[in-house]
Amino acid sequence: MKRKTHRLGILGMTAALAAVLAVGAMGCGGDATGSVSNALTTPAATGTVPPTLSELETTLDLTGNQTRAIEPPLGRWQRGAGTSGQAGRRGAGIEEERSLMGEFIAESGGVLTTPQFVSMTQMLAQRMENARGAREPDSSGFGNRGRGHRGGPGSGPFGDLDLTADQQAQLHAAMTAHHEAMKALFDRMKSGEISEEEMRTQAEALRGAFDAKLQEILTEEQYAQLEETRTAKRTERLNARLEHLGERIDDRVALLTGALQLSDDQASAVKTILTDGLPALRDLLESFRDGKLDPPAFRDAMTQLHDTTEAAIRDLLTDEQIQRLDALEALRPGPGGRGPGGPGGPGGPGGPGGCGGGPGQGGGAGDGRGPGF
Repeated sequence: MKRKTHRLGILGMTAALAAVLAVGAMGCGGDATGSVSNALTTPAATGTVPPTLSELETTLDLTGNQTRAIEPPLGRWQRGAGTSGQAGRRGAGIEEERSLMGEFIAESGGVLTTPQFVSMTQMLAQRMENARGAREPDSSGFGNRGRGHRGGPGSGPFGDLDLTADQQAQLHAAMTAHHEAMKALFDRMKSGEISEEEMRTQAEALRGAFDAKLQEILTEEQYAQLEETRTAKRTERLNARLEHLGERIDDRVALLTGALQLSDDQASAVKTILTDGLPALRDLLESFRDGKLDPPAFRDAMTQLHDTTEAAIRDLLTDEQIQRLDALEALRPGPGGRGPGGPGGPGGPGGPGGCGGGPGQGGGAGDGRGPGF
């Protein structure tokens, strides 16, 4: 039994396999102490184009039996993506697509060999990256809205601030620069140039610089109003997470069971670990909502809870199951999840170093939309 503690964000969704595959990366508000399970229920990026059966056959060198077994869940995912594939879609369409993607991964786990499963996750990760690249930063600062959506410094959280044309231009430039800096930082971490902890520290500095820039652009009254909006948004997200905390543990365990091929005993143990972590997660979310923890302290506490949960789960797995779990890390959310410094982006809830936002973004606890391992 291999016992390694490679950090994947079992707490997350909410960020793991948010499905693949949410409710976020180290998802701060996720149901199941957010975790690997999350990954399987929340794909990292909406708008991911499902592969064709022919592509899978060629890339994975599928047998006839494997092709026949994979075709039904793939077809369901393709149809779901087709009905909710509009840019900027929201609500039930997004949730359905994530769920279908997670089901496809889970069902494929029982059919594919481990090398094939690893290759498949690499293919899906590239498709997620392509989907992220097709979206543009949302100038509102509260996330990435996607092509075709109206957004800008005069909309979103800034829409009620009565900005001048000059302020809007300055904010657009600041948002774009912040997005690019966060993406570059995340890319450095992904390439191994810097550690995740170093990325977090530098992201905190970028958020502080961005917030300082906001204060230069906005009047005192405008900035105070923006802070009120941030606080209200954070409270709304946290209350939503708390209301539904733990509701989907059974679904997530089932998805992990398929992807990792867990035995009945392993699946039962994973459910116990995730369930036992819920009280501590609830305490953290309530403390953050009520202002008893600031964003950095909240992130640190979430990281500690997440690492403890992950280590306990990984101790249950065989070497081959850990190999599959490691492969799923490729599906963790990237910087385009919902925008730099905003929910789902690097340094924002649901993204690396996220959970609750910090200066310069409308943070709330992760919304579960990224597969935070």
